[in-house]
Amino acid sequence: HDLPEFKCESTVLQTSRRNQDLELLDIYDRTSSFRKAVKIIMTILKLRCRIDAARQRLGISLAPRQYEYTQKSATLVMVRDAQNAAYANEINNIRNGKNLPANNKLAELSPFIDSEGILRVGGRIKNSTVPYDCKYPILLPQKCRLTNMILDHFHQSVAHQGRHITHGAIRQGGYHILNGRTFNAEFIKSCVQCRKLRAPTSTQRMADLPRDRIEEVPPFTNIGLDVFGPYLVHDGQNTRRNKASKKTWVLILVCAVSRAVHV
Repeated sequence: HDLPEFKCESTVLQTSRRNQDLELLDIYDRTSSFRKAVKIIMTILKLRCRIDAARQRLGISLAPRQYEYTQKSATLVMVRDAQNAAYANEINNIRNGKNLPANNKLAELSPFIDSEGILRVGGRIKNSTVPYDCKYPILLPQKCRLTNMILDHFHQSVAHQGRHITHGAIRQGGYHILNGRTFNAEFIKSCVQCRKLRAPTSTQRMADLPRDRIEEVPPFTNIGLDVFGPYLVHDGQNTRRNKASKKTWVLILVCAVSRAVHV
């Protein structure tokens, strides 16, 4: 019998990855809330850790990734991805021990990279007792979707206060936005809730004055009357039949033309 001919074919699969973090642009476009985005990233990190654990049990992978999926770790993943996209050259220079050019916007901030790979702003308050995030805040790019979400988060946390209070809340939260004051003011101008709260009050146009208010007549020719009271007035002495305190009402007359008052 003739045996059929078998051919062996090989397929090569090549994958490329932009960086070690997740692709987060689609997540930012699908949600406008910073808290929702953090919860989504926490769920993705939790699923990734479970996949790594399964791969390790099967012997496919021997070096599992970090087994943490807290809010802080999710926030660091989001910040690291935004910084790598905006400050790739600066981060490479700092890691290689090179100084930033003098015309670079980050040169005056004395930036450095911490143990988590996050770009932070340097300073001279190392011996201060304030928290680490306040001493060395995380540097955020200005034109970034994540920066808008963080700014909106702190702006809502201070109940849509002005730009000074919002900017202080951001700095206290451990973030530093490049040109943050200008960017913060522009963001508040575009906030719909702030525009509603700070909108000018509507004014009604007054009608023409009646003839009784503007004609040339002697005082108290045209008047307006009103009564107010009663007031307890002490008059005389108390007796068995009558009391010294009496109720008194006041009649007020106002001239409609000269606004003179007679009580």
